[in-house]
Amino acid sequence: MSNVEDIYPLSPAQHGMLFYTLSAPESGVYFEQFPLAYEEGLDPDVFAAAWQQVVDRNPILRTSFLWEGLESPVQVVHRKVHVPLERHDWRSRPAEEQQRDIAVHAEEDRRRGFDLTRPPLLRLALFRFGETSYRVIWSHHHLLLDGWSVGLMMNDVFAAYKTISLGQGAQPPARPPFKAFINWLRQRDTASSEAYWRQVLAGFRRPTPLMAPPVSEVGLDPGYELRLIRISPDLTGRLRAFAQRNRVTVVTLIYGAWALYLARTGGERDVAFGTTMSGRSPSLPGVDSIMGCLINTLPVRVQADPGAELAPWLQALQKSLVELRQHEHTPLVDVLGWADLPRRVPLFDSLVIFESFTADASFVMSHTRFFQRSHYGLTLVSSLDPVVTLRLGYEPGRFSEDLVFRILRDLEALLAAMVEDPAQPLGALVGELAAEPLAEAEPREPGPRIPPRTDREKAIAGIWREVLGLEEVGVEDDFFDLGGHSLLLLRMADKVRAAAGKELPSADLLACRTVASLAQAVEASLVVDVL
Repeated sequence: MSNVEDIYPLSPAQHGMLFYTLSAPESGVYFEQFPLAYEEGLDPDVFAAAWQQVVDRNPILRTSFLWEGLESPVQVVHRKVHVPLERHDWRSRPAEEQQRDIAVHAEEDRRRGFDLTRPPLLRLALFRFGETSYRVIWSHHHLLLDGWSVGLMMNDVFAAYKTISLGQGAQPPARPPFKAFINWLRQRDTASSEAYWRQVLAGFRRPTPLMAPPVSEVGLDPGYELRLIRISPDLTGRLRAFAQRNRVTVVTLIYGAWALYLARTGGERDVAFGTTMSGRSPSLPGVDSIMGCLINTLPVRVQADPGAELAPWLQALQKSLVELRQHEHTPLVDVLGWADLPRRVPLFDSLVIFESFTADASFVMSHTRFFQRSHYGLTLVSSLDPVVTLRLGYEPGRFSEDLVFRILRDLEALLAAMVEDPAQPLGALVGELAAEPLAEAEPREPGPRIPPRTDREKAIAGIWREVLGLEEVGVEDDFFDLGGHSLLLLRMADKVRAAAGKELPSADLLACRTVASLAQAVEASLVVDVL
């Protein structure tokens, strides 16, 4: 414990990221990788010292995560950590070989992942391509940093590099620690947020489907890919002008276009998707300079009445997004509990993000693709740099590359059609939509409760009763239907692991949603040990 500086709880977003990372440790979910290029010469020793200085000054970058044996996960700040930096001199390699080998390195680095209990959850690899040409692969876990913080960190590194290069000892003022945000979250009143979310989600009974061919038509690649298009300067200009004339933002146009795309492909007028909120409330002093994971993912519900006029509809959407910001710190796990859907049914399977961070121009994104992965089926990331850029993250096992590009082009065409006439009805953009959901995701009719039959089932059922606060649990009852959620599932898995008296893979335990399946998984693991 001599190297422990502080211990405190996780933010709501961190809880969700931890759960999905443990549920699928081999998937690369929430692993982030940024390739950087520097073409004007670089001192590797100064570069390493700059990164180390930034890590030393920011507690979140010296943080690990613990959950086993605890009622709730915690993040642990360490006093001192060493920044791993690999150095490679590839000047003698042909250019094509350099590009191929750095792509191989990036892929191998992603496969390594991170041990969340061992800091730092970031690492670097520096490649010298020429006398003044360098490439950097920076990898970290999303638990540490949101997009805004990535920009803050890069700027700090570049500033530290310049300061150290010039032999100057002065350092910028210390940033407020991430713990300040956690403490601020714990003081917030949740009653008004519960009322808000219950009203917003009332009557929403079916998650919005993502239309895609069956997996068998696409392949079984479990990886994750990103594809992008850049909107032309002409269309970008028309989007900006339309937004200004109709008192909305370009971001609202993109959100509206995604809602209309989901409505058109799903054939329903009541749709939902997720959005990532910045979490940087002006009521927290210095919030824009805090480095950490302040974001939160929450649902956006949009009703696309074919008879509604476009401009007023967009204005109403923008108003609802502004109202959402007043409740942007509500844990998603709580929001899901207030919805009219069973907990086991995902409220949405697509995510829309707008990126607005900037970094020092000394480094630029290289030709190697950067890597970000969420656990949602589709993740649309938009930015203005200076033209509108649309990136779509997807799982190749669910969506083909051709389909993803078609979605992006359809979205571009939809945006172009929207700016033609602010008075046009939504029906002109999406066609006829069903007035009611095509099918409702209602809770299945419960059959007779099956009591535990074996000693293992009895022990696990006892743990479920304790964790869920219930008097009875059947072996085929779904954990989420009984009121469970991801945080309770983590707690339950830890208690099952302790009762079994051995290390059991978190992914195996978290995949089991009934007492019967969990008992079978534990027994199978114990049998493997005996064999």
